[in-house]
Amino acid sequence: MVVEFPPDLGRRAPIAVVLDSNAMWHQWWLSGGSWENLRILVEHERIAFYVPEVVVQEVARGRRHDANDLVRDLDRVNLSRIERLLNLGLPTTRQDLASKVQELVADYDTELRARLNELGAVIIPVPSVSHQVVLTRALEKRRPFDAEGRDGYRDVMVWHSLLDVVELGHQGILFVTNNTSDFCTGKPPALLPALADELGEASAEMKVLLATTVAEVGARVEEVERLLGLEVVTFRRPSDDAIRVALADCIDVIVAGTPPPTPGRWGKDLEDGWQFRSILEQDPIDTVSIDLYPDTLEVVPNSDSWEEFTATVRAVVTLDGFAFKADFYAEDRVRLDVQDADWNNHYMHVWEYHDADLTFRLTLDEDGTAVEECWMEEAVERSHPHDHDAAADG
Repeated sequence: MVVEFPPDLGRRAPIAVVLDSNAMWHQWWLSGGSWENLRILVEHERIAFYVPEVVVQEVARGRRHDANDLVRDLDRVNLSRIERLLNLGLPTTRQDLASKVQELVADYDTELRARLNELGAVIIPVPSVSHQVVLTRALEKRRPFDAEGRDGYRDVMVWHSLLDVVELGHQGILFVTNNTSDFCTGKPPALLPALADELGEASAEMKVLLATTVAEVGARVEEVERLLGLEVVTFRRPSDDAIRVALADCIDVIVAGTPPPTPGRWGKDLEDGWQFRSILEQDPIDTVSIDLYPDTLEVVPNSDSWEEFTATVRAVVTLDGFAFKADFYAEDRVRLDVQDADWNNHYMHVWEYHDADLTFRLTLDEDGTAVEECWMEEAVERSHPHDHDAAADG
């Protein structure tokens, strides 16, 4: 049986990753580093990412039930459930909550499909397996049906969706599930023997591994690659979006003093300081803002590998500090904004604006799927037309 899939989204990749419902449960927005890593693996064509249609519908239904359960249980809600309620973005008064919850979850199915598309996922159509095949499976009490052959219909649909992926010809499959009663057993988890045999009948050469969470996908994909004898290229160029997110995190550390997203090196390490024309006294100088021009981003590796790389980008840097009044009135080429013209007898409190080229150094984590460190190592003021005019006049 040949399944009609949507247009190709990386099926040249040797490994297929298929998600079960429990891998997405309560991760309603599919956000965070693990999901971004999954997207990068798709982008680099190391994997093709599949989600069965039955999983999409089951997760969407689960979110509706979860939100409704929170509303119903509001009278006896405890602190942990209040936190979940707030994370859903729901109103905190019962009157507003009751009218808002259905509106909030009404479009989740559409939002989930859009997010999966952003991640590069192909949604596997509901398998066209015959009723007789499913009935026979139930009567024979074969997994993923339960021991009575009654419960497990949706799991059977997920399983046949996976079998449809097998027919596409990938060399390996990574099945992401923590369903230890119907699909897998043991530590590390492995497919139940009967299911493994069934896959072997469908494709004797295919390598199949399991992961219990999306966070494990990167390491398990490398394991499948090794089993297949593929070259494991860990460090690849991150996407521009991933780099811009890292730069934004770095700027938050510099400007707002926010905690870095990882324990690595973040912030700024300017060996020559701000290489700007300035009238500010050196101590103290605070950074008010760093506004990047995203379209000017340029990225180069520091070697043959992208384990460490450099990003340069144009920006406007606003500095806060104090300047002598005499310097302020004598300077006509530095862009300034007076915060307090009479701070004391000698100083003015000012902001300086600098059009600059910034250089950041970034490193990837050991899986090569996420930025682990990002720091600014150089900030050089860009020349302006009037600088050249002044030089010519001189």
